Amino acid sequence: MSDEIRYDPPKNKPLGTNGWFRFGAAVLRPILNLIVKKDWAGAEKIPQKWRCDCYL
Repeated sequence: MSDEIRYDPPKNKPLGTNGWFRFGAAVLRPILNLIVKKDWAGAEKIPQKWRCDCYL
């Protein structure tokens, strides 16, 4: 008997997505965005060497 754990490879495209993932992305994520407040306060406390500029 082998103690090796084996997993089936992902099958969907993109790899690894399934029905529950798509449900969460389509339904739960927008609901949570309405409920949860995004608070970006405290960015000034990040050390300069860890900062990065993000542009959209």
